[in-house]
Amino acid sequence: MRKIGIVTDSAANLSPEIVKENNINIIPFKITMGSNTFYDGVNLTAEELYELMEKSEEVPVVSPPSASKFLEVFEMLRQQGYNSAICILSSNGISSAYNAACEARDMVTSFPVMVIDSHVATMSQGFMVLEAVKGVEEGLMFTEVVEKVWDLRSRVQFYGLVGMHHYLALPRRLRKVSTYFRDLFNINSIITIDNEDGSLKSVARVKSWLQGFNYFFKKIEDELSLNGELLHVSIVHANEARKAKELYKMISQKFQYKRIYLQVLTPVIGCYTGPGLVGINFFVTACIFPLKNGRKKADAIYCNSSGIAVF
Repeated sequence: MRKIGIVTDSAANLSPEIVKENNINIIPFKITMGSNTFYDGVNLTAEELYELMEKSEEVPVVSPPSASKFLEVFEMLRQQGYNSAICILSSNGISSAYNAACEARDMVTSFPVMVIDSHVATMSQGFMVLEAVKGVEEGLMFTEVVEKVWDLRSRVQFYGLVGMHHYLALPRRLRKVSTYFRDLFNINSIITIDNEDGSLKSVARVKSWLQGFNYFFKKIEDELSLNGELLHVSIVHANEARKAKELYKMISQKFQYKRIYLQVLTPVIGCYTGPGLVGINFFVTACIFPLKNGRKKADAIYCNSSGIAVF
């Protein structure tokens, strides 16, 4: 059997357990705050990032992995006996990791690499990585695995509920002003990453968490009505564990699901959103097996405050 390596970046929001179990190669983003340099998921946890963001006047600066780092990983896989690699990266509309990987792909010799712009990030990207892993485990050919990933890219969705005080590179003094008006008018924004072009967009404004959650439910219901019966969903949060757990409970009671995750938002994405986000990543599939008592047996995965899955 031809060996296919799977590569992604740290924006995919995959827990260390999932990465280890599935032999996924993660390349971290670099995060700089003032004179301090961190690597996403290596020497910086989400909790540490949000604490720094609250205390520091510095705005975090995110740098994508370099072409040389991608080349190092591709060469490592080749030397380990892999025949090719599929590299699934965060949206080129958010970072330039895709461009760096393409540059590295053109430098590696006798080793085919397919670099895929996921057009998304966080667990929407993570779901695509896991789809590639599944295809490899099923013994599919290289091109067949790529086709599975392309297909999922058009179906996976992300929505995040944030306040007007969300970061998006705002300096601290402006964040305080935005927080004042957010609290005064009780208005929150819902953002998405457009899976057509990979850009970050604001799509709605709501006046409460419940209104925001209902917006999420409507998006899920619309997708279920068109494309399937079973939900694959990840709830992510940036220092909003209580609200995220509420959403997790509501979704698990409201929908038939195959997989449901509860995760802390990866630090590199948290740099863009800041503390206070609760979001969902999801896609749907057809239900192959009969439901028992109206519900499909599912895989519920809870990730603790460090983003580690607890089964």
